[in-house]
Amino acid sequence: MKYLFAILLFITPTILLAQSEEDEGTNNIQMCVDMPPEIDDRIAFAVSTKAASLWANGSRISVKFLDGDAYLREKVMKYAQEWTKYANIDFDFVAFGTTADIRISFKYSGSWSYVAKDALWARDQSTPTMNFGWFNHSTSEDEFRRVTLHEFGHALGLYHEHQHPKSNLQWNEAAVYDYYSTRIGWPRSKITEQVLNKYNSGSTNYGKYDPESIMHYDIDKNLLYNAVPVYRNTDLSATDREYIASLYPGRTSTVVSKKPKIPTTGITTTGLSKKATLLAYYEFGKDATIAKKVADKTSNVNNGSIEGTVKYTKDRFGVANGALLFDGSNYVTVPNSTSLSSPTNALTVACWLKLDKTATDYDYLTLCCKANADQETAQNPQYRCQATVSTISVNTEVVQRVKHAIPPDEWCFYVMVYDGSELKTFINGKEHSRQPCNVSFTANTGALEIGRDKPGRVEFFKGAIDELRLYNGALSDTEIADLFRK
Repeated sequence: MKYLFAILLFITPTILLAQSEEDEGTNNIQMCVDMPPEIDDRIAFAVSTKAASLWANGSRISVKFLDGDAYLREKVMKYAQEWTKYANIDFDFVAFGTTADIRISFKYSGSWSYVAKDALWARDQSTPTMNFGWFNHSTSEDEFRRVTLHEFGHALGLYHEHQHPKSNLQWNEAAVYDYYSTRIGWPRSKITEQVLNKYNSGSTNYGKYDPESIMHYDIDKNLLYNAVPVYRNTDLSATDREYIASLYPGRTSTVVSKKPKIPTTGITTTGLSKKATLLAYYEFGKDATIAKKVADKTSNVNNGSIEGTVKYTKDRFGVANGALLFDGSNYVTVPNSTSLSSPTNALTVACWLKLDKTATDYDYLTLCCKANADQETAQNPQYRCQATVSTISVNTEVVQRVKHAIPPDEWCFYVMVYDGSELKTFINGKEHSRQPCNVSFTANTGALEIGRDKPGRVEFFKGAIDELRLYNGALSDTEIADLFRK
């Protein structure tokens, strides 16, 4: 569990504000603002000591728009429904003249929302309980998704993640006050309240701090002593999905209860980046393996077999036997094929993984290797995806220095991309490292091994792997982000 939902006593209904977008090409930042005075006046009668609380599990929450054109409304409706894939809650968008629990406007300053059932305290049906102040027809799709998910997160009971009681943000307070006062015009008291203060651990429900959360502000590294920036999150993190499902359990959609269905006739290998062709795709759940055989879901039919003990574990959705467990001695072997030996100067390896907490430096990220001999040479292996805590290798000729930061016992989407001139890694859809690299691959007849690297010192992966994809070519940043969101 992570996240914060309101169990505090408030004098007035809880209203939380989203961080706004920065205008492209300018230094003007549209940031969180207080509710306009005209709205404050209209809810003044709602003073209460009632605690903010979650909606009843299984609720159908009615939502209506008070203004805004059809284009803006459709964008909000589209992305709001993302939460209902994981939370056992439904949003019913109703007509203007109908009574509604949540009421949305586009005409006030900033973006903000009441928290959970505090929306019910604004009883005037013409009073908005949620506002999207900077949406217009020029707003990007990422921004529609980011802000809508953020505000509906508040509407379901979630607070800002950067104020988590256990956040590890080391604020440079002088820089913070200067930044938000000069660039946004906030007074010192508001900066303290909206940015620096942490929620009280004794009066909130929370779990692990999650910088990938949709509820987190993006934070410039210059505002932090530890200089680890938090980038703008535009989609629900894995923890967002898991935690909202724990607050509102019971959703039986395919997203939560099982993996998305894969066509049984095989996945097409075209339609990707012009430079990338999908060579193999493995779902490692129990339903995808029969008698130690692992099925390739592409039309290339690069089927493999499990060597050693067959073990399964829960996948990232919590589905039992949904992922293959590698114990440090078992692995998957896939016979050589024309498609698997085709990469010569570009490669992408992508998978979901959960690193075992006992993994050592040498069984850190031994994901795959295609080799035809036990000795390492300039031609052997043809290619590999192997990383330690501080290095990554795409074949024998190059070992790039990369400081990986993958926490154990947590599902992570990991991608290695080599495009012929650079070697890049991505973690959870975002670029993690980039190094110059100029090597070529020499085709061999060796098998592809997943979870083992045998040339030189034999090394094994220790942990869980799911949904491994291998491409001849380099996926684009956008394609990687799309894969992460699947």
